[in-house]
Parts: sequence; C-alpha cells; structure tokens
Amino acid sequence: MSPTCFASAFADEARQGTYVMHFAASGAEALDRLAEEIEPTLIAVLSDINMPGMDGLELLAANQATVPNLPVMPAKQSNSRSQKQPGSARISSANAAY
Repeated sequence: MSPTCFASAFADEARQGTYVMHFAASGAEALDRLAEEIEPTLIAVLSDINMPGMDGLELLAANQATVPNLPVMPAKQSNSRSQKQPGSARISSANAAY
C-alpha cells in the first residue's frame, strides 16, 4: 500500500470513528496525558518533531522509557505553515480491534 493510500484509508477510518485522537499542545502536556489512564486503550503515539519546549524526539524517547511497547511515530510538517506554528502530539486510541 502506498503512503498516499495508507493516509487516505487512515483519514477515512478516523472520520468513521474507528480511531479516537487525543491532542496535546506540547511534549510535556503529551507526557502528562500519557501518564493518565486513557480510554480506549492507546495503540500509538504520533508526534510532530517541532513542538514548543520538549521537542517531538525528546517526547518519543521519554515515552519509550515509560511505555516501551507503545509504538511511536515522529512526523514533520513539510509546508511553509510548519515554520509559523508549532506542532502537537497526537495520541491515538482504537475503538475497534482488527
């Protein structure tokens, strides 16, 4: 499956409610949220690399130290908008199991 097809399928499933997305404005906020009980159960962490304070790579390393079996995926915005706005961490949970 090509990256474009995967992204499209993921977006469709998110719109249908297959996934629940939790957002954090910074790495520190994401770590705080990850320390809480999040329902439904987390399946992955998607993180922008450029975030205020703790950057996405630091967040992912800290997350791996506390929750080593939770997959993490760093991302970087590639458009000009990314230069103006810091990113966020997206904490994803699944409503349905495959």
